[in-house]
Amino acid sequence: MRTHRPPLLSASLFASLGLPLAGLAQCPNTWQALPGCPGVNGPVRGLAAYDPDGPGPLPPHVVVAGSFQMAGLASTSGLALWNPATSTFQDLPGPSLPFAGPVTFGPVVVRGSELLVACYDQPTNSSRLASFDGTAWSTLGIDFQGAVLAVRPRSNG
Repeated sequence: MRTHRPPLLSASLFASLGLPLAGLAQCPNTWQALPGCPGVNGPVRGLAAYDPDGPGPLPPHVVVAGSFQMAGLASTSGLALWNPATSTFQDLPGPSLPFAGPVTFGPVVVRGSELLVACYDQPTNSSRLASFDGTAWSTLGIDFQGAVLAVRPRSNG
């Protein structure tokens, strides 16, 4: 005589569907206020890997350029260094330029130990390239009309 047994598949399916429901109420979701902003508070126009001290003890950083005033907890004028080892930002003071208004920093390129960045002044619709050697800024060449959208150093420097 045959006896009727309930299928194991339906019993195990029912049990597996019930288990996740029991775990939902264990941790309440709450918003936590964190200081600063999680990145930058404005548009980013350029990024580049940059080692501020060359072969020195500091790890490589990422230069972030754009038109923002905050990067993490750092107040900045549109240039910041992000340290991936500590996940923190620090201000990178930009070049002193004779522009009429606030400067938007654009494309960023590293050439050897030198950092090149395009600087755009909206009131005059002009741009200038600036070079940072790790300690001081200098300007390169003459002003351009309009915004610089890309920077690429030549092989001869």
